[in-house]
Amino acid sequence: VKRYQYRVLGICLGYTRDFDAAEDAAQEALVSAFLGLANLKDPRAFGPWLRQMAVNGAPMWIRRNRRQVPLDEADEADLASPAPSPEARAAQSDAQREVLGAMGRLTEPQQQALTLFYLEEMSIREIARFLDVSEQAVNQRLYRARQCLKEEMLEMVKETLSNHRMPPDFTEHVVCEI
Repeated sequence: VKRYQYRVLGICLGYTRDFDAAEDAAQEALVSAFLGLANLKDPRAFGPWLRQMAVNGAPMWIRRNRRQVPLDEADEADLASPAPSPEARAAQSDAQREVLGAMGRLTEPQQQALTLFYLEEMSIREIARFLDVSEQAVNQRLYRARQCLKEEMLEMVKETLSNHRMPPDFTEHVVCEI
């Protein structure tokens, strides 16, 4: 779980465009993968197999949990943590909304490469292996995603993704579910 949690989170984030929802979907995908390990024929294909579990699982999680309120309709108190000031919470919510909105305009392969690169801090080679594509394809996806986002938005994406880590007890929750 620790090795792959951010990779799966990155995939799920591309579908849900919400950190909390992505975390829930990632947990379900990891539990499903653990329970389905007997179906994995080639252990060397674990990364792409797990990615496919997340790609298939995230949309199913969304369909089961349609309780989400659109960000523009949500109450500010629901969007922010209680610790920062109201101004800081509003700024953080706005920034996250902008980043996730901009990322939502990227293609799915670009979203996956970008989140794995900045959230998981994976190398090009690791991303290529995980997505089961060539390193050149990963480089191209990252280049095009960066071009779309421009320099200003790219900084917001880096900060938002690198500052949004999984809770320390995430692994324990997955293990408990298993």
